[in-house]
Amino acid sequence: MTGLSSGQILGFSVNPRTVEKYKKDLADSHTAFLNCFMIMMLDDYHNIHVKKVPQKLQTSTAVHMASSILDIHVGIPSVVRPVNIPLHRPVPVVIQGSTRVCHGGIAPDVVKNIMQDALISMEKTYMQHIHPKMQKIDPAKLIQVYDGTNQDDLATLETCTVLDVFEQDLKSKENYKNAIFYIFNMYQSLETYAKRNILQLPADWPGFYYPKKLIAQGRETRISNIVPEQGPFHVYLNAIEDVVLIFKFFFNEMYKFVSGGILPQKPRPFRCSLCITAALLGWILVRDKVLPKFGLCKSHEFASILYLLDHVVPLTFRSGNMEEYECLMAQLAILFISWQRHHYNKSTLSFLSDLAYQKTFLPEYFRVKLQWLSIITEKKVEVFHSLFQKGTESFNTGPEIQNTARTIGSSGFLSKFKEWFVPLYHRGNSEKNYWAIAGKTAEYLLNLFKEVAANTDKSRERSKTNISIYLKVDYIPRDTYANGKPKGKQLFEFPSFNRNVDLRCFPLSYQNVHHGQIQPDKDTLCDSPTCHSSSKSDIKRLACVHTLHHNCSTPTGTCPICQLPLAGLSLRAGGRGFPPASTSLSLGYFDTRRKY
Repeated sequence: MTGLSSGQILGFSVNPRTVEKYKKDLADSHTAFLNCFMIMMLDDYHNIHVKKVPQKLQTSTAVHMASSILDIHVGIPSVVRPVNIPLHRPVPVVIQGSTRVCHGGIAPDVVKNIMQDALISMEKTYMQHIHPKMQKIDPAKLIQVYDGTNQDDLATLETCTVLDVFEQDLKSKENYKNAIFYIFNMYQSLETYAKRNILQLPADWPGFYYPKKLIAQGRETRISNIVPEQGPFHVYLNAIEDVVLIFKFFFNEMYKFVSGGILPQKPRPFRCSLCITAALLGWILVRDKVLPKFGLCKSHEFASILYLLDHVVPLTFRSGNMEEYECLMAQLAILFISWQRHHYNKSTLSFLSDLAYQKTFLPEYFRVKLQWLSIITEKKVEVFHSLFQKGTESFNTGPEIQNTARTIGSSGFLSKFKEWFVPLYHRGNSEKNYWAIAGKTAEYLLNLFKEVAANTDKSRERSKTNISIYLKVDYIPRDTYANGKPKGKQLFEFPSFNRNVDLRCFPLSYQNVHHGQIQPDKDTLCDSPTCHSSSKSDIKRLACVHTLHHNCSTPTGTCPICQLPLAGLSLRAGGRGFPPASTSLSLGYFDTRRKY
């Protein structure tokens, strides 16, 4: 009698066949649908345990799977689809001389109004718009103990059920069409639900873009029954990563001062989040002491750092309030457009356009989003991936991975069943906190602003040559092409960091120089080109860092200098050039080279 079989014979352990039979029974008894509010999620999954060793024509033997789960909220009634109102905004778009309807496209007039509202809110930096509780975060209550998987994240999965995990690439429009058809064919009751009620599909960029493209072209009526949503979880991940990478010159020095280490070239998400949190906590401690010292200073170096700490960093924190989230997404749209961020400079505009349409024509659905914004996320499918990766091995085939996923999903994500896959752990508040990090960051910021104040006159725009160093001037025209356009990117010298930085590190007032944008002038009180007053009273600094007399701003308080350039930036981000008002910024939903 071996040690493995003795426990089964003596009766204090379960036979492996019994466990396998129970898992098979769970996998076979799969999924029931309720007539309540449901959120569908579709994402790609790869077996991360596989070693990527090139063999013949394949670089990897990893199994490419598509996973789909359904988040069912019994306590929230389903949103019935309106009868005579389109589920997606119909926008006319001209292709090869003929007018077609782009379903779910971006309407230019809507984008213009959204950007106008965003500019109005930029009368103040976003730090002044956030909730007062956010401005008084207690660093002692930010750290919690996670000895294993986060139980809060796992608890959210108890409202979910796995539709299926199956072998399917998700890298093209056809892939997503096949995956959605597979789910609808497997669960016809889900497709029936989507025909009667609104079924959401929050996802990352590919999961948002390709279904939108299928819907826009209007040839797949089955897919037009779902509502793709830009997933807030991936927007957050991309935003914090972009902030740290674009302002790397700042976070490199801050990280070295606070931790004594070197920030990696491409930090992982948890480290990016730590840098952003530390910057916010440190800035909250010193903000009221620093700003009065600099007054209306418009030095290039100070403008960039103020823009980062008082506007960009607070934008990466979101709440469950829909109105605040809408304002935040409008500001993020400006950031992504200014940074020329691939994909998200367009998808954020699409989200805002869809939201404006839903507010007017789908009020019931919009009311649900107002009340339950926090549950509309694609994060749960990522948590599900983390959970069932523990139950897979490098040698697992597609059907074996599928069976494991079905087994975990069919358990209803019950806590006792999860203990078979995830060890027990305890969770609570840590004795450690963020006070040391907040204090060290605040100390770093005070030292930094002392250097910035000492180098106010040394921060200048750099030309392609080093002639500006010898002439001691703030601006030297760059080399130009034959058509008069300057060569290369516009760079600025930051003496406090001994670095040259590009325009992405600056606010809106620096972003559209080639189209009439006037940058802030540090030697001028009022940046308005029509102002001739030398009065030092009644001057305010806007979030774009332009300083204006009260009478020089628009009646709504917006910056008249940034108004037209911002409209041009947003239109060019969604389409090529400045499209006429009758066309749509269709995000490439239509292939203009193809005849429809």
